[in-house]
Amino acid sequence: MEYRYRICGCHVATDIELPGAVPVTPDATPDIVLKRGELPAALPDGVPLGPNWQIAGDRVLVQIPGRLRFLVTGGKTVVYAPENGRSDQDFHIFLCGTALGVLFHQRGGYVVHASAVEVSGKAMLFCGPSEAGKSTLAAALANAGHPFLSDDICVLDVLAGGQATLRPDGRMIKLWSNVIAHLNMEGGAAVRAGLSKLWVQPPQTCVPDEVPLGAIYVLLGDRRQTRWEIDRLSPMKALNALRSNAYRPRMIKATGAERQWFAASSALLRRVPIFGLSRPDDLGLLSEALPVLEGHWRSLNL
Repeated sequence: MEYRYRICGCHVATDIELPGAVPVTPDATPDIVLKRGELPAALPDGVPLGPNWQIAGDRVLVQIPGRLRFLVTGGKTVVYAPENGRSDQDFHIFLCGTALGVLFHQRGGYVVHASAVEVSGKAMLFCGPSEAGKSTLAAALANAGHPFLSDDICVLDVLAGGQATLRPDGRMIKLWSNVIAHLNMEGGAAVRAGLSKLWVQPPQTCVPDEVPLGAIYVLLGDRRQTRWEIDRLSPMKALNALRSNAYRPRMIKATGAERQWFAASSALLRRVPIFGLSRPDDLGLLSEALPVLEGHWRSLNL
């Protein structure tokens, strides 16, 4: 059986159901094909990128030990091979995450580890490492009426002479069960078997072709922090934040895209303000983020 989805502005054809993705009708030639197939344990001409990554030209082979191997080629195809008889639920998150992140790098996208909501026609990005609270904050803002755009992977178009835009994803958001209960939301299927992180349909979703960027916030967690605070980052700190929050940053160097990435980052810094968002490490103080952020958006004339 074939499924068709729209992910980050691309039409994806696949033989596996992808929970959380936005389905589309099969009326166009797909941009990306994701399918099961036979894969080698290693690329004969591969160069190691790490203990479980190899690259050879426009091919990247990744192994998730005991779960999955996948080969991403030319920004067009992902071939995956489950290991040890794993069920789809055990590995599809890696296909929707790491595999597509690598593929969008290959397609020349500016890929950021972030979640996003829409405010007055502009995309607000919240970036940070895993468990920084990106999805939690985006879900809380969607609950408050700000349409949800993307979770985990944000693909940007940064043109040298034009506007920086986000290609919305619209997939369901992934939240831990305690966050779901705190936000009084309804959880769906588990993201992965045995994991208490669930797929959740946000109350407000927005999936146009592209949305201009309004601002980028870098989540800064500190157990000593007792309130939400926003400070604009210096150009150097902002550039470092962009690099550290690139999705799978090793791909920038591995694909020879460092010069292109730096040019796009410089253009992004000229067009979009980047702020540090210091947050309390306390779910009970999550509601205090909304008035702080909305007040900040008013100061940006949004």
